[in-house]
Amino acid sequence: MTGGPPGQWAMNFIDKVDKQAVNGHIPDDAWGTFENFVKALKKSFEDPHTGKTAYNQLEQFTYTPGRRADEFFQEFERLPDALVP
Repeated sequence: MTGGPPGQWAMNFIDKVDKQAVNGHIPDDAWGTFENFVKALKKSFEDPHTGKTAYNQLEQFTYTPGRRADEFFQEFERLPDALVP
C-alpha cells in the first residue's frame, strides 16, 4: 500500500489518525480496531456495481458444447455472491 490508489488510501487513513494526535502523541484508540480497518479498506475498493457486474457475468455465462458438466458448474459456482438472492 505504498503507491497508486492503495497508497493514497493509506495516506488518507494515516492523515485521519494523525489529526487525532494530542501534544504530538497519537492515542491508541485513534487507530481503531483491525476489524474496522479491514472493513473500511474493503469498502473503499469494492465494486460499487456488484449487482450489475454479476448480472453481466451471468448473462454472458454459457455452456460450450463438448465441455464437461462438472467444469461448467464449478465455474458457475465461482460467479459473484451478488447472484444469490
